[in-house]
Amino acid sequence: MLELCSSDFVRGLTEAIEQLASLPPGYPWDILVDTPTSSSEQFVLSTPNGRLRIAAPVDFSGSTDVGFVVSAADVEIDGMNCRGAIKSSCKSGLLLDSSASGAWVHDLVVSNYNTSNSNGHAGVFVYGHPSPVSRVKVENCVTGPGNGNGIRLDAVLDCQIVGNVVSSTQGQSAEGITFGGSNIRCERNRVDRAWVSGILAWNGGAEPYRQLVISDNMISNSGQANLQIPPQANFAICLNPRSSAIHGVLLEGNVAYDDQAQNTQSCLLFLNDDGLGGVLEDGLIEGNLAYDNLSSQAVVWGSGNKITATNWVVSQPTARRTR
Repeated sequence: MLELCSSDFVRGLTEAIEQLASLPPGYPWDILVDTPTSSSEQFVLSTPNGRLRIAAPVDFSGSTDVGFVVSAADVEIDGMNCRGAIKSSCKSGLLLDSSASGAWVHDLVVSNYNTSNSNGHAGVFVYGHPSPVSRVKVENCVTGPGNGNGIRLDAVLDCQIVGNVVSSTQGQSAEGITFGGSNIRCERNRVDRAWVSGILAWNGGAEPYRQLVISDNMISNSGQANLQIPPQANFAICLNPRSSAIHGVLLEGNVAYDDQAQNTQSCLLFLNDDGLGGVLEDGLIEGNLAYDNLSSQAVVWGSGNKITATNWVVSQPTARRTR
C-alpha cells in the first residue's frame, strides 16, 4: 500500500493526490490529511481502491466549484471520528459521481457548504448519472449548516444512509436528506431544522424504484422556510413518485415532532405526486410516533394527487397536539 501524509509535501494535499497517478491498476493507497488545508481548487480522487483520511479541516473559501470529487470505485472517505471537516465549498462539499460505486463515507463533518446556493447540491452528494452508483454507504456524518440538502443520493442502487446528523439546511433543494433509487436503507438518522422536508424519497425518472426502508429516524422542526416565505413543504418525511412509481416501502419506528415556540413541521408523512399520476405499490407504514406537529394527522395525502396506491397498509399513529 502507498501511504502518504499531506504534511510531507511542499504543496500539501494537492501534491499527495498527484502521486496516485503513477500507481499500477488496483494498487491500494492511503492519504492522511494531517494539517489544516485551504484551497480555491477542487480535489479529484480518480484512482480506485484507496482511502482518504481527513483529520484536519479542509477549507474551500474562495472556490468556485465542488470541494472533493470521488470519481473512482471502492474509495473510503474517513473523517477520523469527525476530527476532519470539509468547509465553505462553493457547491457540494463532497461529490461522488457515477464512477464511485463501493464508496464508504463516514465520520465526516461538512459545514457551510454550497455557498453559491446552487440548485441540487448538498453537503454529501452521490450523483448517479449517466449510470447509477451502487453500494455506497454514508454513515455517521454531520452536515450543516449549509445550502441545499444535507445528504443527497440521486439515481443509486443498494445504498445506505445510516446514523447521520443533519441540521439547518437552507436555500435551494434544501431537504435534510433526499434520495432516489432502489434497495435503499435510510435508518437511524437525526434531522433537525430542515428548510423544507426532513427526508424526501422521490422518483424523478422513468423507471420504477423498488425496496425502500425508512426506519428509526428522528425528525424535528422541518419547514423552517415557512418562518420567512410561506407556504413551503414542511413534512418530516415525504414520498413522491411523481409520474413514475415506487414499489415496496417499509416505514417504521420513525419519530416526528416539533418543539419550537412557533411550530413549522406539519406531519410525520406526506404522500404526494405533484398531480402527475404516480404509483405507490406495496407499502407498510407502522410503529411510528408523531407529536406536537401542526397537523392532527400523522399521515397526510396531498391535495390534487393522482396517485394510484395498491396494497398499502397504513397504521395511523396518534398525532398528539398539546400546544
